[in-house]
Amino acid sequence: MISENCMGRSMETIHRDENLSWGAWWRAGGRLLRREAKTLVTALLKAQTVARQRRELARLDDRMLRDIGLTRAQAEQETRRRFWDY
Repeated sequence: MISENCMGRSMETIHRDENLSWGAWWRAGGRLLRREAKTLVTALLKAQTVARQRRELARLDDRMLRDIGLTRAQAEQETRRRFWDY
């Protein structure tokens, strides 16, 4: 495997050389794909959790916001953020 930089992100690519069997090359590609898929799923679950928490924050009344140390303006500013912005 060779690490490359693509769009500011280090990415691993697999290049097959003559000493590597096709089976080993295929398994290495599968491991790389599973790791990237796991990273993507983790990011999506985190974004979903953040979006749910922001919806719940928007439902709080002023007394509840005071209890957690936030003003209405701060809560509204947080709820306007995009779900991927965490």
